Amino acid sequence: MILGQDPYHGPGQAHGLAFSVRPGIATPPSLLNMYKELENTIPGFTRPNHGYLESWARQGVLLLNTVLTVRAGQAHSHASLGWETFTDKVISLINQHREGVVFLLWGSHAQKKGAIIDKQRHHY
Repeated sequence: MILGQDPYHGPGQAHGLAFSVRPGIATPPSLLNMYKELENTIPGFTRPNHGYLESWARQGVLLLNTVLTVRAGQAHSHASLGWETFTDKVISLINQHREGVVFLLWGSHAQKKGAIIDKQRHHY
């Protein structure tokens, strides 16, 4: 699971998968940083020329944000609408019903969710 803060807030960017953008949309800086980390840690990883992460989702990577909606052009504008309660429940259910999940918590908002992850059963 890769957990972020909230959806991209630029025109045409967000489409339901955290960190992903559809083909033809410029790869956002946060995803370029992720690609850079992968290049630095995984021998042979080649940075894609796009930001569409549907193939990751099809392989079982849950791409989720702590907040699921945002006002256009305003990052974290829906932070107080209750999404964190929902995503906490999602994390708790994964925590309870799965074993050995790797949680990548990107950014300070996501990192706070580490407090509800069972470190004996999962990795983060």
